[in-house]
Formats: sequence, structure tokens, C-alpha cells
Amino acid sequence: MSKVHKRTVVFAMNSPSSVGGMWERVARLYDRVAGLLQERGVSSIIAYPELSPDPAFSPNHMEMCAANLRALSSANMPEVKSFIEDHKVGCIVYADMRLRSLGAWRLRRLGVKTVNCCHWGPTESEKPPLWKRIAKAAIGWFDFCHYDLYVAVSKHQYYYLTSWVGVPRRRVTLSVNGIDVKRFSPGSAPAPEEYGLPRTTYYALTVCKARREKRLDFLIDVAAELFKRCPDISLTFVYVGDGVCRAEWEEKARSLGLSDRFCFLGHIRDITPLFRLVTLALLASSREGFGLVTAEAMSCEVPVICSDLPACREIVSHRETGYLLPLDDLDTWVRHISKLLDSEEDRVRMGRLGRKRVEEFFSLNRQAGEFCQIVCEQLALLDHRGY
Repeated sequence: MSKVHKRTVVFAMNSPSSVGGMWERVARLYDRVAGLLQERGVSSIIAYPELSPDPAFSPNHMEMCAANLRALSSANMPEVKSFIEDHKVGCIVYADMRLRSLGAWRLRRLGVKTVNCCHWGPTESEKPPLWKRIAKAAIGWFDFCHYDLYVAVSKHQYYYLTSWVGVPRRRVTLSVNGIDVKRFSPGSAPAPEEYGLPRTTYYALTVCKARREKRLDFLIDVAAELFKRCPDISLTFVYVGDGVCRAEWEEKARSLGLSDRFCFLGHIRDITPLFRLVTLALLASSREGFGLVTAEAMSCEVPVICSDLPACREIVSHRETGYLLPLDDLDTWVRHISKLLDSEEDRVRMGRLGRKRVEEFFSLNRQAGEFCQIVCEQLALLDHRGY
């Protein structure tokens, strides 16, 4: 790998909180990368617009500070410039900054490379018409409006950036998301009472932010239909997460008589014990950039039933580690949940194959190594060009 001079890499985050868990997972990846950069004499900073007295994750290999590097304008550029000069910043890594929402050209003039790690997931309905894609591709070749490099965390994301948005291929690289397979592993299950859950034979878990596209309301309809067909089934649906739709979803569950059978636990920082308790994991999203929670469930040997989305197809192997189902086919969801609950043999087989698949393809160590190399290459470009 390229040798780089001592510089500072800044990981510019949006929030130190972890509602839904996404930012905490990204911070863990960056901390792992920072440890590898440290071995090469490169220091790292994780910067938030504001610090929290109780951050979701406290890094081990980088300094945490307050600096708003995600909203650049003529007004705050003197402050940003001072920060860059004081800390000898050579590269800033962003997470999910929307295209053209940051004046990357402003940082380029200061001799700073910008990397945007993209996690958001487009839907097929968002695909622009051909003429617009051609126009975006033509504009993209001028490069002034793009980051120096985009890191796609799934193959679908890579296709989206290069084919839908018009980012030149030379500015996009692929580093598939990974998870900590040691942290997310099978183990002893906690007692349901620890989470205020009723003691039932089966548990179906959904973990996500309470946003419209996560479609927990659809899963509530699935639950209502399942209990209608099988009123005596010993099953509890469990939702972990918080956000704008939570109150609406709770009210829907109550209105359908599911108050005792569809439990809302709110945000839980460490969900590994819950994965060890539950029977299966459900994800009914209409969009996913990758779907980390499916890989986390599989790593804990939990079979997954999720929407048949491009990103989910990269993780879940249909009929081997779980099921990929049509978005709005309620009957199909009910039948496949019942099918898995009825077959312990299938659940065990899918769980073991899921764990094996995650270990082989979705390791956090692999992703951190790739990301470290990506950042080092950007710093080496700075050295080569004499910044």
C-alpha cells in the first residue's frame, strides 16, 4: 500500500445520536479505519456539528470534536479554513451528504480531498428518464460539482451513482458494507421479561427508524391477518426504533387489537441480545441502500424475511438464508412467516447458512481495510500533486 505523509483525516458526521442505530454503526466503522490509519502515522478526528453528553459511540482511535464541516458557505469558510490549517487536514470523509449539497470545490481550493460514503437507497420509481440521465452524465464530466470520490456500500448504490445520477465512474468506488461478526453472534438468549415482552413461543423482530419508507404499518397489517388466520399462535411481533411515525404505528396496532401482540420497545442501543431471543427478523422497507440490520440478524443465525429490493438481494439468499418477498403482497408475507414458524429445521438451516454468508462476504474487518486503503490513496494523491 502507498506510504503517506502524516496528515489528519476528518470523519464529518451529522449527529452523535443513534436513533435507528445507523450513525452509531458508521462511527464504529470509522473508528476501525482510524485505528488502521494510526498505524501509518495518520491521525483522525470525528467531527459533529454539536457534541452530546451521551454520544451513541465513543471512539478509541480518534479525537472527537465539535466542528460543522457539513454546511459550507462564504460566511463560515474562514472558520473552516482555520480548522483545516490548525489540524493539517488532508481529507474529509462525509457520510450520506447529498449530491451537490456541499461546496466540495471550496475544500478543493484549500488542498483538501473529499470522500462521500453513500448509504441511502433509491427506489425504482425515482429512476430519472433517459434524457435526464444523459444530461446529468454530461454535467458530471466537468467534475466541479462532485466530491473527489464516492464510496458505494452496495452494488446497487454503485449503479445508482453512475447510471442514475451521472457521477463519473472514475469518481466512484465500491466497498460493500460490513458488520462486526464477533459482536453480532449467536449466544444465550435473555429472558423476554427483561424487555417487557410476554413469554411466547416465537418472536418476530423489526429494527429500523420510524420513517414512512420502512413500512412497519404494512407489517402491522401482516400481523393482523396472521392472527386472524391462526388466532392461537404463540407469537409476538417486536419493533425496535423511534422516529416520526412511531406514534402513528402504535395507534394502528391498538386499533387492530394488537396491543399485546405487537410490542414497541423504542430505541435500544445494543440489539444483539434481542437477535439471540427472536425467531426471525422482518424488514418491509420500500428502499434500502444496503440493509445492515439484515446482515446483523443473519450473523446471529436469525433467518430473515425482507422486501425484494436490489440491495437486499445482495445480502439475503432467497430460500437459503431467508425470503425475499414482493412489497405489497400481504398474503405471501403471511404464508412465508407461517412457513418458517412451522419448520424449526428450515430456521436452523437458514440461520447457519446466513451466519456463514455474512462471515464470508460482509465482515467489518474487510470493509475497514478497504476504506483505509481508499483514504490513503486520496492522501497519496495530495502528496503527489504537491498540495
